[in-house]
Amino acid sequence: MDKRTEGRKIIAVCGKGGAGKTAVSAGLVRLIAKRHGQRLLAVDADPAEGLAACLGVTPKATLNDIRKEIIERARGREGIRDLERHIDYLLFEALAEAKGFSLIAVGRPEEEGCYCRINVLLRDAVAALADDFDVTVIDGEAGVEQINRRVMETVSHLLLVSDASARGINVARAIRDVAARAMPKARVGIILNRLREEVDVMRVSLPEGIPLLGWLPEDDVIRDSDVRAISIFDIPDSPFINSLKRSAKIFGVI
Repeated sequence: MDKRTEGRKIIAVCGKGGAGKTAVSAGLVRLIAKRHGQRLLAVDADPAEGLAACLGVTPKATLNDIRKEIIERARGREGIRDLERHIDYLLFEALAEAKGFSLIAVGRPEEEGCYCRINVLLRDAVAALADDFDVTVIDGEAGVEQINRRVMETVSHLLLVSDASARGINVARAIRDVAARAMPKARVGIILNRLREEVDVMRVSLPEGIPLLGWLPEDDVIRDSDVRAISIFDIPDSPFINSLKRSAKIFGVI
């Protein structure tokens, strides 16, 4: 890790769809945002934009909106250097600022066709953006493939989230195997989510080499906030939040 990025934390939260990655990501943002003196970036890399909703933030624009605008400018034969400068400006404008953190959302890709050079420019600009923050929390779609390779290489913590199902554990194992090549320096850990009681942990066969950081209980407060679209910042401490705090401390992210 170079001196420019030394001490920064980039936390990628990944796992099977429906395992509760977004709730965990939002919980981490809440916990980290309460620690003063750190610049925090939340990256909503799920096209459904669930993290933004959980945090009570409405993005002004998504990366896909920016991508479409840049494509139009490229069709107008605008030079690459002009495009690079424009991307930086659009990214700054797309950052949603909230108390204690900033957020940027990927959005849902809709434009067809190959725009490889533009995609590279955009990914590199996002990576550069992350360099300006002390902590970055990435709510991944499922695996790690959608995370820019330059960002992956500097991920410091890969947090796997799974329910107690065999499928969820198998997905976590597969993500770990990909991550071992893509982010070899990352610290890896797993959290079991939506368990009813501690004895359920004993029924789960965890992959070798993935430390268990803790387990998170079924929580009516979290479920109700999701149903009523209440920001995670506007709910009281709950069993889910308190359990996540313990796991985050073990993992060294707070």
